[in-house]
Amino acid sequence: MTMHSAFWGIFFNLGLAIIVSAVTQKKAEMEHRMTFHNFLHEHAGLPADKRPLIPVAWIITILWFFFGIGPGHRDRREPEHDERTERDARENQAITLAHVVHPGQGEERRAPRRAGQQ
Repeated sequence: MTMHSAFWGIFFNLGLAIIVSAVTQKKAEMEHRMTFHNFLHEHAGLPADKRPLIPVAWIITILWFFFGIGPGHRDRREPEHDERTERDARENQAITLAHVVHPGQGEERRAPRRAGQQ
């Protein structure tokens, strides 16, 4: 599926959902819902003196997303590239490449060899 077809699919699905929602609304249910919304707005709403803090909260949130999980994030768990990690990688590769010959195939069973061992 291409981005083009995905866009048009989302566009028409959203349009259809809005139309169906607008047609199927019942006035009595809407008034009943608004009683709860109004109650929450009165008792849990943000006071007028704290409304100027909303843009500050948005800026902090966007910065946190940028540096916490976005392109500004730097994964500090990656090991530093040094001689020791190269040596460990070579040893692991040598152990992986060393094969074990199974009994019954003409040779005795051998243990995996480390790099530099005879």
